[in-house]
Amino acid sequence: MKWREDISNSPALAALAEKVRTGGATSVRGATGSSTSMITAALGAKIKRVTVLAMAHLDEADEVIAEWHDLGVNAMRFPALESSVGESMLAADVFLERIKVADALERGEVDFIVAPIAALMQRIPNSEKRKMLYRTLRVGARVSPAELAAWLTARGYQRMEAVENPGEFSVRGGVFDVYPTAASVAVRLDFFGDDIEHMHEMDPATQANDRRIENVDVLSCDEKQLTTDDGDMALAEVLPRDALFVFAELGEVMEQAR
Repeated sequence: MKWREDISNSPALAALAEKVRTGGATSVRGATGSSTSMITAALGAKIKRVTVLAMAHLDEADEVIAEWHDLGVNAMRFPALESSVGESMLAADVFLERIKVADALERGEVDFIVAPIAALMQRIPNSEKRKMLYRTLRVGARVSPAELAAWLTARGYQRMEAVENPGEFSVRGGVFDVYPTAASVAVRLDFFGDDIEHMHEMDPATQANDRRIENVDVLSCDEKQLTTDDGDMALAEVLPRDALFVFAELGEVMEQAR
């Protein structure tokens, strides 16, 4: 796209990149609408640093991540929890999305992150705890069904004759059904020995296979495990030391941070 090339090659962006490289804070005026996300993407790509774009509100972050994904930017959203750790059961899908961002940062798999300021003020589990809280199952992976059943039981899942609700699993021969607490549908794993041969979404009402999938994230459904904050850390502690922070509409961001 020519307009992207124009932004990337503009003297103004080159001057901004040079200021960022020298360190310290820099203020930029005149950006409106989608230009903030476009300039941030171009700047982060130019200086080759992990870049965090902080927004005042979640809906603004949602708009940015949609724009970035449309442009093929390697980006993730870091959402805010609606309740504080220790207060009540957290939204499992949001909790999982947050810890997957931290894991992607530690593995160097993400270049851009967009987040409402409230999300950046909330802490996340440390690396060791994250490994305990969830696992990703993939087609072709070698997993003992007995070990998986024990892992699920230790994280609050209930073994049933048939899966109907989140937090349940069942085992019938080489067929292993599980309804992850952070998923919108149940999943059926077809095992050949200790190998996951096939994986499908499944309908708990009919117990029939649906869309074929390649992987699924399974998060603990034990509320105590999820809400205990021992050893939690800030996202900034996972970021590279030279990461770039961009605050869109700083005044509004500061107001929301109060």
